[in-house]
Amino acid sequence: KDLTTELEKFLYLIKNMGKMDTNSEAYKSGEYKEVFESAETGLLAAEDYELYSASAEAVREHEAAVAYAANKGKAEGRAEGWAEGRAEGRAEGRAEGEAQGLAKGIIKVVRNMLNFGMPKDQVAAINNMTIAELNNLLDQK
Repeated sequence: KDLTTELEKFLYLIKNMGKMDTNSEAYKSGEYKEVFESAETGLLAAEDYELYSASAEAVREHEAAVAYAANKGKAEGRAEGWAEGRAEGRAEGRAEGEAQGLAKGIIKVVRNMLNFGMPKDQVAAINNMTIAELNNLLDQK
């Protein structure tokens, strides 16, 4: 028989609780976990029940602390990664900007040297370039 309503499921649970495997994952977790815990602890003496309750509370507190620490660690990791990425991006941007500025400066100097009538081979030698590198540089805008 298919159990379709919550009431049918709950009644089936209560009726068959004694036959269920206490080691199964379905028994230990899920939406009816508290029902199983109540059934297990209902037969305990008051003193044993207090010990069980304290132990269960300690487990819940530990699980909450672990979850909090994990979430905090993730947030700190994201913030640290974001800051590192931002710093790296800035450094790359500066380096690219400096390289572009330097290249533009070299092109300007080379063109000025050529405009003053210096031969290409001398301009290339002074700037530690080959004639091909000088021509490539002059082709840039």
